[in-house]
Amino acid sequence: MREVDVDHSVAVTELPALLVKLANERTAKNINVMKDEKTKTEIDIAAEENALKKGVMNLGELSPFACPECHGVLSKIKEGTLTRFRCHTGHAYSVDTLLSFISEKVEDSLYNAVRGMDESIMLLNHIGDHYAEVNHSRLAALYFQKAKEAEARSALVRKAVLSNEELSRDRLLEQFTVPEKEKETEI
Repeated sequence: MREVDVDHSVAVTELPALLVKLANERTAKNINVMKDEKTKTEIDIAAEENALKKGVMNLGELSPFACPECHGVLSKIKEGTLTRFRCHTGHAYSVDTLLSFISEKVEDSLYNAVRGMDESIMLLNHIGDHYAEVNHSRLAALYFQKAKEAEARSALVRKAVLSNEELSRDRLLEQFTVPEKEKETEI
């Protein structure tokens, strides 16, 4: 409501009736929205049209961020004081959802690293056991030593996983005393 013209403002109890009314209405305003090429392009992309063919790369400037879902290039789209992002395959994010998705993907990556390290530790120990069974004690010791070294590295990554913080605008605002006016400011 701070950033755009408001067409309707109703009580929660009146919302279902308003939504039904609006869904059944075909107004000139709805038709005019489609005349704005940028909006039409975004609607087509949201309807799963080919984002590249629809010109997604022309909607904004390229950003240094990658899409957390497909790792595509994100374009930064500014409209007034609002900033949002859309990748070349079509995924779209507000600033806050991008922050949330990126921090979530960091945690996923860290857990994938832990899983991979655990698998290598188990395999190194398995191979060490095999060499011990066939009386190749020096080779067995080498594999067991490498497993111990991997365990030490794994402990560091596990510590990083446990200290990782999923970030979002709401979580950040909960941690600090921020004046109400600043809380209402969108990026």
